[in-house]
Amino acid sequence: MEKEVSYVQSKAAAGKKAVDEERLQETTKKDQEKMEKMVQQMTIKRKTSEIVFQQLVEDVKPVLEMDFITAALKKAQEGLDAAVADCKEANDKYLELLDKDKADAEFNWMKNIQKEYNAITSRIAVGIAKEQEKLKKLESTSKSKESCNLRLEKLKMPPFDGDTRQYPRFKKDFEQQVLPGLPKESAPYALRSCLGREPLIIVRSVEDDIEEMLKRLDEKYGDPAKIADVVIDSIKEVKVTIKEGEHKRFNNFVNIVEDAYQDLRRLGLEKEFTTTSSVSIIEKKLPNDVRKEWAKLVSFDTSEVDKRDKFPSLLKFLLNCKRAIEYDSSNLRSNTSYAGTVNLTASEKLEEDGHEDESNTEQQKETIISQNKCLFHPNSDHWTDTWNLYLSKSPEERINLQKDKSACWSCLRVGHRLAECKRKKACGENGCKGTHHKTIHMERKSGLTAACGDMTNSTCLLQIQRIKTSVDQRLVGQCSIYLSYYVQ
Repeated sequence: MEKEVSYVQSKAAAGKKAVDEERLQETTKKDQEKMEKMVQQMTIKRKTSEIVFQQLVEDVKPVLEMDFITAALKKAQEGLDAAVADCKEANDKYLELLDKDKADAEFNWMKNIQKEYNAITSRIAVGIAKEQEKLKKLESTSKSKESCNLRLEKLKMPPFDGDTRQYPRFKKDFEQQVLPGLPKESAPYALRSCLGREPLIIVRSVEDDIEEMLKRLDEKYGDPAKIADVVIDSIKEVKVTIKEGEHKRFNNFVNIVEDAYQDLRRLGLEKEFTTTSSVSIIEKKLPNDVRKEWAKLVSFDTSEVDKRDKFPSLLKFLLNCKRAIEYDSSNLRSNTSYAGTVNLTASEKLEEDGHEDESNTEQQKETIISQNKCLFHPNSDHWTDTWNLYLSKSPEERINLQKDKSACWSCLRVGHRLAECKRKKACGENGCKGTHHKTIHMERKSGLTAACGDMTNSTCLLQIQRIKTSVDQRLVGQCSIYLSYYVQ
């Protein structure tokens, strides 16, 4: 009986021991799994902190090559300090989970991080020192400038109102002169302040992204083909052929052609002018005398004009003609003089005054009026001498209007003087042979007309006189009166 009890007890003890061992193994296994999971988590955390640190190092390297970035360097230094601190914390916790042998192998990781941190912070310190030195020099320079009385005007922002032809120049000025001196967050505002109404609408939906704003503007205005069409159309828009003697219109046309070529050359599209159609368009608008000289130059046996690319020679020829006109029209070489006369009649005095007044218009700028029929209405279909309001005025008032417009006294157009007018002809009013326009003709005689009578009947014609009328010493018009001997 005792043996049986002893056997049962030994069996129970063995079973309990087996259960305890199994529980111990299970607990040990769970602890190992927990430890492995913690090691894995700390490995990930350490790797993450390393990636953050390496990215900060890469970001700060281009900043070191820029100017005036002290604030950016200081901010980068703060970020690096925080990243290194995270690396140290993650590394310490990671090493606590390892045994001695494995921990010894991981010491080099933090050593490399610290080495790279020391190198980049040294460069940052040098960069900040250089920037402070530059700022000191600038402050000393600005103080010296302030001591001078001369103050330079600040550079104005380049404007752009939607003219496709002006977009390449605007973009170049903005990117080279404005954008480099601005922080990234201020660039969109600066670009918006340069734009007119139409381009501002185009970038409104992306007005906080400078790169997207420029991309939208490029899509709308930066197509080289569109710009080339606009430039060539500027020459086609000169619809009226220039006549001989219209020197200012000719010079203006040459300027248009030259500007168009230079705009295309900047885009690398100067070959657009080498086509026969482009050259023909320019040739058709030239004055007859200039076109004949150009035809001779092209047709000579010894001509150096390239028949396959005539535009370079044509542009050179037009510029030479322009310089010749400017040289010949200089006041120093003007041989027009008008000698004074005694007892001038009213019409002769008018022409003499016209010469003197028109000599002052040599330096006036060419305006769009020179291409219009009427001096007072741009793009009108009527001529000045058919305008009712102009005809209702007295010759003296018409003369004053022409003086204000600097118009020719013969053809009533601007751009030349009476002596240079190719359309001048005799007035013809009452046999007047003067070359002034008939609408500004003034009679040689006074307004008094001699009395006359018809001898075939007994009726007597009374004396008639035209007199000026005024109100408060201000001339308002003229009226005709007749004198009766019966009125006292």
